[in-house]
Amino acid sequence: MKHCIIVLAAIILLSCKKHKENVLTITVTPPVGHINKDTISIYGSFNDWDLQKDTYILKTTANNELTVQIPITEAPIFFNFSKNKNYGSTAATLAGKKKCDYIYQISNKKEIHITIDAWTGEKAIQKPPHTLTRNITYIKDFDMSPLKRVGDIAIYLPHGYDNHPEKNYPVLYMLDGQNVFDTYTAFSDEWKVDETIEELTVKKMIDGLIVVAIPNGKNRWSEYNPWDFKDWNGDEQQGQGEETFMFIKETLIPYINTNYRTIANSEFTGIGGSSLGGSMALYAGIAHSDTFGFIAAFSPGLAVENKAGENTLFTYLKTKQGHNNNDTKIYFDMGKMEYGDYAKIEALEGYLKNIQGVKEEKIIVVKDDLGRHCELDWSRRFKKPILWWLNKK
Repeated sequence: MKHCIIVLAAIILLSCKKHKENVLTITVTPPVGHINKDTISIYGSFNDWDLQKDTYILKTTANNELTVQIPITEAPIFFNFSKNKNYGSTAATLAGKKKCDYIYQISNKKEIHITIDAWTGEKAIQKPPHTLTRNITYIKDFDMSPLKRVGDIAIYLPHGYDNHPEKNYPVLYMLDGQNVFDTYTAFSDEWKVDETIEELTVKKMIDGLIVVAIPNGKNRWSEYNPWDFKDWNGDEQQGQGEETFMFIKETLIPYINTNYRTIANSEFTGIGGSSLGGSMALYAGIAHSDTFGFIAAFSPGLAVENKAGENTLFTYLKTKQGHNNNDTKIYFDMGKMEYGDYAKIEALEGYLKNIQGVKEEKIIVVKDDLGRHCELDWSRRFKKPILWWLNKK
């Protein structure tokens, strides 16, 4: 009997130890002015990003910090925090910019501390800094008539542009232009495209590149959808993606080619974007490959559906032969956590190769197990497609 009790006690102790080893304890310093009546929750890949359950509400400690425990798995854990179970109120910088989701990778460290500076959707505590390099110029209130609006076009000119009047450069047109160069205008982090191109040019890894950043408008979903689509409420909305493309082709590209020293052919004219901007770049480059010889689609939006519930981009790729330039280079990537696996990006690759006829050597697909849906990670992956496009290793 005594032996059985000892064995049972050992099993219980081992179970408790194992449980303790399989949880991550997170201590959080909340924003200044936090009041206890506000509910702070953690959500992420460990609970299917569900804010409705009360399982992971942070508790107040004796020193007025917050604490919570979440299960540890062998896979990386992605997570964020929310105020009052609101997906629109998540961890932000002091300037009110949305922070990229946090990552925890399995290690011996079972306790971490995080400081939350502010919440999205609330008044910023401080102004964001300007982070432009000296080589950025703006064309204010540029006429974007097909979209019935104006926008501030930002243009990066490569290092030494003024010192080499005989030299012409490739051009990359980037969507969601507010996020490309400047933290002040960015939705979250900025891409640091100007710093990256500057670095590659100075190190002679590329011979220079002009980057034209095109701002989105308040109707971003329509501007970056070439087809009618179903919105979050299930209502059908009219896509204006073709109008976006026509503005770029018929108005912006001629202006840039006239006023700057560009290599004005499709091989050295690229288009890039992320999320919806990424899927828009794929459409523009495939349907209009006579204009663009390079596509860079970072985490393209691959879950947009039409009213019938069909994937809009995949339906187009399956039913319409749009690609007519075998020299177009197509880069696209995805973080595993964005859709939970790589099924969608693999389907995209299959449609491009098997139906659109894109050659193997003209496609680069990057699967990023630690990739998140944010500018911080798109910036991290930016060099690879640029070096590939411009034939640099």
